[in-house]
Amino acid sequence: MLNPVLFALLEKYLDKTETLEEQTLEEATEEEKQIPVDICNHALLVGFGRVGSLLGEKLIAQGIPLVVIETSRTRVDELRARGIRAVLGNAANEEIMNLAHLDCARWLLLTIPNGYEAGEIVASARERCPDIEIIARAHYDDEVNYIIERGANQVVMGEREIANTMLTLLEKPPLNEAVPG
Repeated sequence: MLNPVLFALLEKYLDKTETLEEQTLEEATEEEKQIPVDICNHALLVGFGRVGSLLGEKLIAQGIPLVVIETSRTRVDELRARGIRAVLGNAANEEIMNLAHLDCARWLLLTIPNGYEAGEIVASARERCPDIEIIARAHYDDEVNYIIERGANQVVMGEREIANTMLTLLEKPPLNEAVPG
């Protein structure tokens, strides 16, 4: 008997505590005044989460012009506050890609965790920009194949990169051993 009452109270509480992050992306982008970026020959980075932020910071440190497409309003605001060009939205949306100037980007770097979504973005981008260099992230072998089939130049899978790095480290002499010379 108490369940309906508890659920009604919980629903009211959640409605009041909903943050912008919890709103749908459509609601957030409707409120956003989207302005096209003013750049070409840039790296177009899709996603600024754990992987994307690491990559983005390295690109910035190297002085590579960067535009980020991100679905988090908070991250977009933080990037813009730092002077980094950012577009709020989903890269699967053609309008969002136009705002980020996919047409004149040098690289498209997809760091989003969903390999199948990345594959669709790759297919659309490859159709529009046949010569762009596309590098994407994947978690599973089937995602790697899917993304490559859709036109990515390269796909990085974390487990493979960890194994390759470990093999490279095995080939180097340990720092604490004397190297014959």
